Amino acid sequence: MDASFPVGFPGPTAMYLTLYVLTLAVHAICVTYVLTGTGWVAVGAVCAAVRGDGGERGPVAVMFSDWLPFSVGAAITAGVAPLLFLQILYREAFYTASLLLFNRWMAVVPVLVIGFYLLYAGKTQRVRGWSPASRAMLAVLAWLCFVFVAYSFTEMHLLALDREAWVPFYASESLFYGNATKLPRVAMWLAAAVPVAVTIMGWQLWRAAPDEPAMQASSRRLSVAGLAGLLVAAVAGWALRAAMTEAGRAAIWSPMARPYAVLAAVGVLCLAVAWALMLRRGRVSSVPLMVATAGVLQLVIGGAVVREAVRLTRLGNDQLYALHARAAEAGGMPVFLFFLVVNSAVVYWCFRMVRRGLGDENAAR
Repeated sequence: MDASFPVGFPGPTAMYLTLYVLTLAVHAICVTYVLTGTGWVAVGAVCAAVRGDGGERGPVAVMFSDWLPFSVGAAITAGVAPLLFLQILYREAFYTASLLLFNRWMAVVPVLVIGFYLLYAGKTQRVRGWSPASRAMLAVLAWLCFVFVAYSFTEMHLLALDREAWVPFYASESLFYGNATKLPRVAMWLAAAVPVAVTIMGWQLWRAAPDEPAMQASSRRLSVAGLAGLLVAAVAGWALRAAMTEAGRAAIWSPMARPYAVLAAVGVLCLAVAWALMLRRGRVSSVPLMVATAGVLQLVIGGAVVREAVRLTRLGNDQLYALHARAAEAGGMPVFLFFLVVNSAVVYWCFRMVRRGLGDENAAR
């Protein structure tokens, strides 16, 4: 493409791509909270088990534990729209990869259910009475469930792009698709999830009581985690770029993706500056958090567009345009927009209920 996204595409394609990127960004932000939150709780539980005591959990671990069950539901709900647009945009590649992985792909559903209920189990009084080692095992298992889901989506995405591998992969009857970019990609996304999620947690911490000593210690941990996540993501991203094909690397800096690659880079810079400033101050504050929030939006949207530029380069355009035009004639957009408004209102209502419930629970303690 010789024009910046979404200019230059036929109308239906531009519409579906734009809606896909925007809904994917919302889903991705929810997912980062789940992945980082379960990882944070798991690390804290393992540390407590190593010390051999129950250990008082810090404010961040407590807030993550309180909000994770709701966040999983929000991530799943927010994932419906981009999954639907994905099937419209890349029908043949999506369905082929899904069928080739079949059992592995279908395993995502029960694993999600297990992870979801493990989070609820971890909040029960019975589990809180377990030994530190048992609680640590449960927390790590919950985190691994969501990592498995993230890994599976990455694997399916890569297989959908590799047309040449479809026939050999089917003939091999393998359960796993091997690709040089798979592990660096998973590592990059897991690491990049940390600065996004700790920005959300930073706002939660700021609302709670930013000047208390325990909150100040927690803000320093968040700052270190955010900066470390950016560093690891940068290293993994460099490894991913080295493992990509020449066409894939060219797509990142193509006219379609170049402004968004720059946008994502500026987002990383905003996040680095914001968390470095909060680390220096030793507490979370509103102005750096606003800078970090702007960085999150730039990073997520810019990264999503660059990802689609690489996919469009691999899959081609001409046949896809005709499919998108036919899909646009089906007339389902008003229904989608109606339910988008309704579901957004329901999610917001659920958010208010959870927040009110947690407030009542904390007041009763």
